[in-house]
Amino acid sequence: MSGENKKYKTIIISDIHLGSTWSNINKVIYFLKNNICETLILNGDIIDGWHLATRKKKKWNDDYNNFFQTLLNLTNSTKIIYVRGNHDDFVSKLASLKLPNISFVEDYIYKSFGKTYKVLHGDCFDSFAARIKLVARWGDISYHMSLRVTYWINNSRMKNNKPLSDLSKRMKHIVKVWVNKMSGFEKKIKKLANSEHYDGVICGHVHNPEIRNYGGVIYMNSGDWVESMSALVENCDGKWEILSFLD
Repeated sequence: MSGENKKYKTIIISDIHLGSTWSNINKVIYFLKNNICETLILNGDIIDGWHLATRKKKKWNDDYNNFFQTLLNLTNSTKIIYVRGNHDDFVSKLASLKLPNISFVEDYIYKSFGKTYKVLHGDCFDSFAARIKLVARWGDISYHMSLRVTYWINNSRMKNNKPLSDLSKRMKHIVKVWVNKMSGFEKKIKKLANSEHYDGVICGHVHNPEIRNYGGVIYMNSGDWVESMSALVENCDGKWEILSFLD
């Protein structure tokens, strides 16, 4: 994996969706144990409250405990910021909770090497997620159905030594592109950055790891740990890059 056993100034991960069938929680644990940083930002949807609430079988397991134990072990040398997402919006209610080196926030202002970044999950830029909860829920159900179909397809393709399909990833990308256009995603990011004088905006939510320049505004996305299995990292010289577990 790219960046293994390396020290970073900051690591940002999001959209682990702990509680979902498709969460790669063990890969997240491996990544966190093998990459150290001064600041770790968990940028929303770390816990998938929607799926934990609807699961009929065992809802909690040892892997989830191991994940949180890993976080607690990191607090000896790492500052952890947990930003609320739309799947774990209950995090906002934990803001007054005092834990050693762990903060629960709605959003976060990150300053480094003379630049200021607004860190937030990003669902506020998504009109469907922010305003039409039922549509957002149906979209989430459809995405998980596409993951299951992709799983079945790939099982068959593996048996026949064929390349694996990324059907669910492509479907989600198409939907997100359409939603971004309808929501004015890029315009909202630029408006926020310009009105509050940020150099950049850092999000999760759309499951698409990315570093882009929107008309002078730096936009970065940490991706997810369902499919892309990626993290956004800031090196000790201030340079940002995307790491992928799949590398």
